[in-house]
Amino acid sequence: MNPSQAPLTLQEIDDFLVGLDKRKCPWCDGHHWGLHIDAAADAPTPQQPGLRSLPRIRLAHSDSGTLSGTIAMGTEGSLMVIVAECQACGYIYLFNYFAIMKKVRAMAAGKTDGNDSPN
Repeated sequence: MNPSQAPLTLQEIDDFLVGLDKRKCPWCDGHHWGLHIDAAADAPTPQQPGLRSLPRIRLAHSDSGTLSGTIAMGTEGSLMVIVAECQACGYIYLFNYFAIMKKVRAMAAGKTDGNDSPN
């Protein structure tokens, strides 16, 4: 497998996020964050990132003035996220998995410092 296409390891994600200018929790001013992990016995590798997905939601406004929406329950078009949780109060931050993957791979190739948006 091409290393640039391999899934990120938990360590790569942790290293990247720790390297950012960490913020206090906006809810409780806590400083301790934890990543959700997939520690299930049937996980492909131990301690892999516990990715979550957010469904795509489409809203439509009809001529009669009503608003309706549809939610895509499958994986197509969903947003894969990494979950960081405040250890004091449970506040959750979500990070776009593929954006972080792109930055980590670019940093590994020497193309950016991780704070720029590589193209």
